[in-house]
Formats: sequence, C-alpha cells, structure tokens
Amino acid sequence: MYFYNVLFLFTTIVVNAALGQSVSEWGARSAAMGNSNVTSSDVYSGLNNIAGLSLQNNLAFYFGFKNNFGVAAFSGAYAGLNLPIKSKTASISFSRFGDNLYNEQTLSLGVAHQLNYISLGVKVDLLQQHIDETLTRRCVAIALGGMVEITKYLTFGGYVWNINQAKKQHSEHYLPTLLKAGFAYNKDNKFIISNEVYKSTEHKPDLRFGLEYFLTEWFAFRTGLNTYPLKLCMGAGFRKKVFGLDYAYNNHHLLDNIHQISLVYSIK
Repeated sequence: MYFYNVLFLFTTIVVNAALGQSVSEWGARSAAMGNSNVTSSDVYSGLNNIAGLSLQNNLAFYFGFKNNFGVAAFSGAYAGLNLPIKSKTASISFSRFGDNLYNEQTLSLGVAHQLNYISLGVKVDLLQQHIDETLTRRCVAIALGGMVEITKYLTFGGYVWNINQAKKQHSEHYLPTLLKAGFAYNKDNKFIISNEVYKSTEHKPDLRFGLEYFLTEWFAFRTGLNTYPLKLCMGAGFRKKVFGLDYAYNNHHLLDNIHQISLVYSIK
C-alpha cells in the first residue's frame, strides 16, 4: 500500500507541474479564451489580473469546478466574492487542487482602483501545500497588476506574480515568478480579440490568443490557443440579469481533456 501511495503521489506532483497548478488561473471564461486574461475585466479578475477588478462595480459571488482528465485527484474548485468599496473594489477568493493525499490551497485577498485611464491592483496569496499526512508547507506571494486604456477599443495589460520571491516552508525551493503582458481589442464588450505573452521563470514563454463574440445579447462563443504547451480552447457563456454561466473545454497536448464550469451571481 505504501508503494502505491508513493507512486500515486509522484504521479500527482508530475501532473501538477505540467498543469502549473501552483499558480493556477481560474475562471471558465478565461479558460475558454486560452487564459489570455491579462487585459480582462470580469468577476474572475481577482483570480487572474487583479487590476481588472477596478472596472467591476457590482457585488458578485462566483464558484466553479475544474475537471482535469476525468480524475478527481487532478481536479480543483474555487469560489470568490467581489465587494465594491467607494472608489475601489476588493476581492476574496479560495481555490483548491488535489485530493487528501496531495492538495494545494490558496486564499487570496486583493484590491484594485482606477485612476482615469489606468487601473492598478495588488493581491496577496496565502498558499498551502499538503503532502499525505507527513508535510504541510505554507508561503505568501504578492502580485501586482496594471491596465491602460490606450484608445476606446485598445487596452494594454501587465501582471507580475510573486514579486517577493516567496520560498516554501521547510524547503530551499523558491516559487516561480510569473510575468505576462498583452493587448486586447474590445468592441463594446460584444467582440474581443486578445493576445499576451506569459512567462514563468521555470518554463519557456507561452503565446496566448483569445476571442469572444456575443452571438446574442445573452450568449457568447469563445475560443483560444496556447503555444507552450500547445493547447486548443473553446467554450461559451450565458448572461441573464444577475446570473451567469460559463463553460470551457481545453485539449491538453499530452494528457486528456479538461473541462471547467463557473457560476456567477451579481447584484447591481
């Protein structure tokens, strides 16, 4: 039994590294657009580029589930709350990946503010890694994000995660630092084309492309592409008054398919 536990744990960690789960980006809308989200402003901005949260003026609650390859041990869930406070918007969110043998949990607190055409945000992540019943490690990572409205339709975004170069407890291993930057063309929130460069200190650069098109006032089609690793993404979104539903499908280049679904409740 011990051998199988060790083997399963090793497999989980390898898959986890392939997915980049330690610094996961959540939200089915983003996933359907290839996680090209550095210029996105939606309810999930607290999980991705915190600067986008500054344009969210409604009290909103969301939760979602991500199924990786149909295996519960490789899947995750997340939930969050966005709260407008005067001229700022605050966010608290929680995500979890894995099972009882191996899991990673993140509690995030962030705030964003808009100054004319510039949006700025800061986020603090408390991360916990649990391995079997033998080891639990924690650390704190800080992220900064910014967005600039260049023209009415063109936006530039930038984001840095782990600027404090956090190190895990009981380990000499530093968490990777992530940088991403890109542009988006947004035509009245009905048609969006986005692209970004995503770079981790532990991996090669990843070029990401995303597209969103509202076929009707309440239904959107989305698709996206990643170059490293090569991944095709697609999905759809439904918006009706205070409710929202998003679905994403990702085709991993080595492993099986990934499905993600998110539910949103927003109070104007």
